[in-house]
Amino acid sequence: MWFTAVHGSQHSGTPAADLAEVAHLRRTLSVSGRRAAPPAPDPVRRSSEKKTKPMTADIATAPTPLTLDRLAALTAEVAEEVRRGLHEIRFDAENRWSVRLHADDHTDVWLISWTPDQSTRLHDHAGSLGALTVVAGELVERYWAGRLRERTLADGGGGRFPLGHVHDVVNASGAPAVSVHAYSPPLTAMHYYEVGGDGALRRTDSVLTTDPEPGAPTLDGVPAREGVR
Repeated sequence: MWFTAVHGSQHSGTPAADLAEVAHLRRTLSVSGRRAAPPAPDPVRRSSEKKTKPMTADIATAPTPLTLDRLAALTAEVAEEVRRGLHEIRFDAENRWSVRLHADDHTDVWLISWTPDQSTRLHDHAGSLGALTVVAGELVERYWAGRLRERTLADGGGGRFPLGHVHDVVNASGAPAVSVHAYSPPLTAMHYYEVGGDGALRRTDSVLTTDPEPGAPTLDGVPAREGVR
């Protein structure tokens, strides 16, 4: 846009304010006719106009200071103690046997034995994270990931169980197996599931328990046998 110069504030009755505005606009044009760069924005205003990014603070997956990595490392450490013969192992041909090896405000650690074909029901660990390490033998884990999937947990291997992890474990081999499990916070409940005719997971019942093997024999109920090395 071009403006015609207007001389004096009395021209054709044009108000002085209009003349001042014309002069101001003309000063903002360069000699070549291109508009001059606008003045730098007010830094205070600019900063206030920035979009606020959503908060991405880390949120704990469970009310515990322990992580899945730490739980897995803990089960591996205790599994090594079991291999060295520091913890007694017992077996029961009818039920899985278990004993709590450690408990504190944040964690409990369990030793569990499995004779051939022994298994759990499909379950989760309610509000607890979990991990296990196989001390001896071999276990098979079936876990829910949109459908049931399966993996083998060999001697020295293991698994990690975040909140909502639904699985069952079975000793599908012909030899006994032993595993170490840890939960944090300490186990207080378990939910049980089945896969319905439509292929969807369905919760069937829940129990309050501090034992990962509710109803199974404990240390005082099963005669000792030679431990697995």
